[in-house]
Amino acid sequence: MVVEIVLLVVALLLVIAFVEIVPFLRSSKQKNSIGLYQEREYARGNVTLVVGGWSSVRFNYLSYDPAILILDIAFLTWKSPGFLTLRCNNRVFASVFARPENSHVSLTVVSVSGREWVEPPSSMFGINEIAFESELKNGYEGTFSYKISVRGSR
Repeated sequence: MVVEIVLLVVALLLVIAFVEIVPFLRSSKQKNSIGLYQEREYARGNVTLVVGGWSSVRFNYLSYDPAILILDIAFLTWKSPGFLTLRCNNRVFASVFARPENSHVSLTVVSVSGREWVEPPSSMFGINEIAFESELKNGYEGTFSYKISVRGSR
């Protein structure tokens, strides 16, 4: 029994020595932390919609980096609470019921390989569009402000 414990301790010490000797297994001793994605604002403004109406905003994304699209909406007035559908490059990504209780909405869309929401320069010259659509039935009527931001890896 004592021999087995001694062998186990020796084996453990050999593994620790091996990890310390082999360079790619050693600790890097770096104190740097990984930072957050950098965020850049691409468009900001106000939109007034009537029931069944729509409006759109275009912005250029001039990078090939994967992107995280952030859309912040602050509802300013409600002539008629109702549904607001949001599209990015003609694809629906959210439908929001706008009412005084939810006066601020923040939406995030992540671009991943094979499912790009934000188009790079080689696709449509990097021109992207966010469309705001009030539904015909139970649609939102009023004014809201928007801010379109993109977080990239650089």
